[in-house]
Amino acid sequence: MHVIKVTLILLGFWLVISFHFALILGSFIASSRVPPESELGRGPERLPKAKLYRLKIHK
Repeated sequence: MHVIKVTLILLGFWLVISFHFALILGSFIASSRVPPESELGRGPERLPKAKLYRLKIHK
């Protein structure tokens, strides 16, 4: 019974540690792939379709 308890505790610790490691690694990868602020506002892909449509009509 003692061996099962120790195994479960170790498994729980391992799951928590691996989950946090994956979370930190995932957030690090996501933050490194985010484009800089200067690129976010550029180009027609950021404009809504209605605005693009109005711009085409006025031209």
